[in-house]
Amino acid sequence: MTSRESLEYYLSLAYSVTLDPDPEGGYVAHIKDLSGCFTQGETLEY
Repeated sequence: MTSRESLEYYLSLAYSVTLDPDPEGGYVAHIKDLSGCFTQGETLEY
C-alpha cells in the first residue's frame, strides 16, 4: 500500500512554470510536472 501526502504538501512544492507567447496574442503558462495543468492570459503580469 502506498501512502498519499496531504493536499497542503503538494501545494507547498515549487513547480517550474513555462511561459510561451500565444500566436493569437497573450501568453500560455504550463507546468510540465503536472500533465494538463495550464492557463493563459493577455499579459505576463498576474
